[in-house]
Amino acid sequence: MIVYGAATDIGLARLENQDTYGIFPETIGDAEPSVRLFVVADGMGGHKGGKRASTLAVEAIGRIFFLEGNLNIQERLVEAFQAANASIHSTASRTPGLSGMGTTCVALAVEENVVHVVHIGDSRAYRIKGGTITQLTEDHTLVAEMQRRGSITAQEADEHPEKSVLYRALGTKSMAEIDLQRDITVTGTEYFVLCCDGLTNMVQDHEILQVVSDLPPQDACDELVRLANGRGGYDNITVIVVKVSAQR
Repeated sequence: MIVYGAATDIGLARLENQDTYGIFPETIGDAEPSVRLFVVADGMGGHKGGKRASTLAVEAIGRIFFLEGNLNIQERLVEAFQAANASIHSTASRTPGLSGMGTTCVALAVEENVVHVVHIGDSRAYRIKGGTITQLTEDHTLVAEMQRRGSITAQEADEHPEKSVLYRALGTKSMAEIDLQRDITVTGTEYFVLCCDGLTNMVQDHEILQVVSDLPPQDACDELVRLANGRGGYDNITVIVVKVSAQR
């Protein structure tokens, strides 16, 4: 069984919300769909480009994922991300004022008791299980890569003035290099959190764990946005919380 919540907010400092999220299929009948797809994208590329890129990404991923019915879940995710990349890249190349636009993106596909995660950029996926929180994704930022190589400490990375500089994003190149984690088996009840850096720059992992553990998914999303805004809300904030209970 799946229960989820979602929230997005412009924050307190930006003039536009350049984040986009999607939950697919958007409409369902009486029967629970065999696969649910959750997507968060955080656009970049100026006032016009950022929102356009994140919107194109979420729309393309939601559409292509469900068109590729003959492929397995992992292949459908990869095809959907590459289609989104092509849509953004081609739009940017032929539209004045949108050159260089792109977006981070993280998606979660849930099929019965199995979860798959694909991402590019620094929007994140977390898994909460047994009272612990684990970041499933690696940030595709220059500073995060420096930390992984041991060049700087975690504290130095957190305080680095260029910690949001990306080396991977959807739409900035003709082909996207994405990370895929497949076949994550859910036992019991677990939570998965998708979010942009507007949340994680303001709210610590242990706080995300506490809020998600204490509240229903929609209430948890609303509270996480409130926390980020309460600490300055310097960026757009988007979060999806998905509660997955294993079927027996």
